Amino acid sequence: MEFSLLAKTISWWEAIILGIVQGLAEFLPISSSGHLKLTETILGLDGMPRIFDVCLHIGTLLAVFIVFKDDLLSIIKNPKQKLTNLIIAATIPTVIIAVILEVLLDDNFSSIFLGYGFIITGILLYTMEMIPKKHACKDIDSVTYLDAVKVGCVQGIATMPGISRSGSTIAGGVFFGMDRKFLARFSFLMSIPAILGAFCWDVLKLFISTDEASTVTITVIPVILGMIAAFIVGYLAIRFMLKLIANKSFKPFAVYVLILGFLVCLDKFVTHIFF
Repeated sequence: MEFSLLAKTISWWEAIILGIVQGLAEFLPISSSGHLKLTETILGLDGMPRIFDVCLHIGTLLAVFIVFKDDLLSIIKNPKQKLTNLIIAATIPTVIIAVILEVLLDDNFSSIFLGYGFIITGILLYTMEMIPKKHACKDIDSVTYLDAVKVGCVQGIATMPGISRSGSTIAGGVFFGMDRKFLARFSFLMSIPAILGAFCWDVLKLFISTDEASTVTITVIPVILGMIAAFIVGYLAIRFMLKLIANKSFKPFAVYVLILGFLVCLDKFVTHIFF
């Protein structure tokens, strides 16, 4: 048996397209996992192992490191500060829920649920905009650890395909009264342990599973190109979102994913063009 990072061959341009999609969708509230699944299906890349998607997530994670380097350095210098504890409090329920969903749900469910996940994201984003901004005012000093746990639960549920991690955590935080500017930082910093955990989990499965490591061509270069594309586009997307979250409406994103979810469901159950 020959070890490979990919379970099938992928061209450099396909990897770059997927990297661009990942970079945009990870930080825009539209679901990176859902858009990667959709793009892979459209490109005829069904059956790509999740380890490839997670490698693209690592590219966007590097963008988080660059943008939030000051916060990360502060956490390293003073690990006992409240921000660190809030991230830990949010990460614990995320891990528990993500593992439970991983055990209970299979790839077939992911394909069936994709359209519904987009619709759920749209409903969350649209509902969030109905909450008066004066009621979402908790900053880091007034946010409680219970608030962080609740947002962590939302992030765990957002591991389901089509549900946006960033969109759902920001919406959830607003529902729980948290200030949008603080939520922008908190949501992106929360992604660090979540993405690292998913990467470690999938690498472990790659080594212990006979299904993932099949006899195929080793294609590492496309993976690297995809990660670079995800990093560059992800960096730009974070900068855009930081400006958007505080002052702009998420309704355009809500309308987009609602329409996309409807189209995916229509194709899945009626037209069968891609699914």
